[in-house]
Amino acid sequence: MITIKETREALTLYFMRQLTEDEARRANRPPRGKEDVPEWSTLDKNEADPDNHVDDYLDHLYGELQFNFMGHSNLVLKIMEEYGIVKLDVTSDQFRMIYREFIKTEVEVMKVILRRLTNDYSDEMRYLWSDDTGLSSPAAALCDLSEPRSNMFNDYIRQREMQEKQQKHSDEGASIRKLETQQKYAKFDMYVIQNSHLWAGKNGTWIAEKCKKETGVAASIQTLRKRVPCILEKIGKK
Repeated sequence: MITIKETREALTLYFMRQLTEDEARRANRPPRGKEDVPEWSTLDKNEADPDNHVDDYLDHLYGELQFNFMGHSNLVLKIMEEYGIVKLDVTSDQFRMIYREFIKTEVEVMKVILRRLTNDYSDEMRYLWSDDTGLSSPAAALCDLSEPRSNMFNDYIRQREMQEKQQKHSDEGASIRKLETQQKYAKFDMYVIQNSHLWAGKNGTWIAEKCKKETGVAASIQTLRKRVPCILEKIGKK
């Protein structure tokens, strides 16, 4: 059985670790002149900068809490082990409760990061000097980031980038298939358009058979028959 103290310590360490890693990332950015810093509202949401995904990630986290998705179960289990919580059965009530606490903690991390995006560091000293997370706590040691640990936000960014790449490839594939289809049926389509005025009263099957014979297109009558209404509709003759 995990105690409240153990859970609280793990969540505190995780919270401080995420904020420290975020600030280290900002500190390691190359310096820029004031004139080079874009307004937040003008940033391209498709840029690689993780800051551009904070709003979407927060919506994702709220969805986790509202609808009880538990979409990060394996990752949270790994994080719990990294922060000293014994391995739990992901189907157990205790894991479900602790999972939600990790998601709530992640929400608070993102709220701080959102404030940092507007250069609001007014609450930062509270994290450094409070009794719970001050320099006297183990969290202070987390300023050394040489030991990599799991991070839900980074995992979300990787998943999002993968989904965007897959969608891009899918869209490109669809565009290629559409172009190939247009090229394959171009002669058939044009023949229908040019001669449809001669075939008043003829049904789609008759037109498909006629045009297939005249154009020699390599497709079944059934496929061509389905194309005929679409072609006629485009030229206003359906």
